[in-house]
Amino acid sequence: MTRRGDDLKTALVLSTALAVAGALTVPFLLPSLAPEARRLPLPLPVFCAVLAVQLLVLYGLFAFAGLRLARARGLQPAPELTAIWERPAGHAGWRRAGVAFAIGSAAGRS
Repeated sequence: MTRRGDDLKTALVLSTALAVAGALTVPFLLPSLAPEARRLPLPLPVFCAVLAVQLLVLYGLFAFAGLRLARARGLQPAPELTAIWERPAGHAGWRRAGVAFAIGSAAGRS
């Protein structure tokens, strides 16, 4: 049985990835907006940091709630991430996660 802490770790990983992606995307999307929409209420780095924190908290809570609801119904969400938390340190889970990260990074650059 998966503990609440494991679901919290999984939610944190997923929401952190979204927060970083969202904050890094803003500077690249601004030039494509209309001139009046390019004006931000804060300096760009501060705006990106605030956006990242908002995404981290909001989607972290959504992910945690979704993980808990899925487990209550007998489903196994995000089995690869859950396997990392359940295995002893240094086990193949970290290596598999590293390989998946490397493949994703390489695919994203092409």
